[in-house]
Amino acid sequence: MSKVNTNALAAHQIARQFWGLALVIVMAIAQAASVRVAQAVGQQNRAKIKLATYTNISIGFCVMLFIGFFYILFPKWLVNIDISIHDPNYLQLLHNAAIFLAIASISQIIDSFRLIAVGALRGLKDTRIPMLISLFAFWVCGVPIAYTLIYF
Repeated sequence: MSKVNTNALAAHQIARQFWGLALVIVMAIAQAASVRVAQAVGQQNRAKIKLATYTNISIGFCVMLFIGFFYILFPKWLVNIDISIHDPNYLQLLHNAAIFLAIASISQIIDSFRLIAVGALRGLKDTRIPMLISLFAFWVCGVPIAYTLIYF
């Protein structure tokens, strides 16, 4: 982000801090999924395993959807926590932060599925497949896309 300009860097940092707060909620739901699935595995109850997984994914989706709508509908309110949105020097930063918050809302909804599913798989004691999926998603897809998008 610093290669673009300082406003983009500041806007990215603001959006990233709010994305990080939402990530904590998703991680808590993922831990709950892990515990609930592990308990169902201990009971050898396949129906409870599915129920725990789908319930936690649904809860995570709903919570992240609500937060995502908040990011999209009230970006000025969120940015005002960090900077004065009434200062004309920060108009470009506010515009960039609103865009980054919209991107963060989509990202956190998608990432909530992955993280909660990984939590459920952790409850099944399956960590190899999530690791391979994450390696592919971040290094093969994410890094080249991020590197390409930095110049647009």
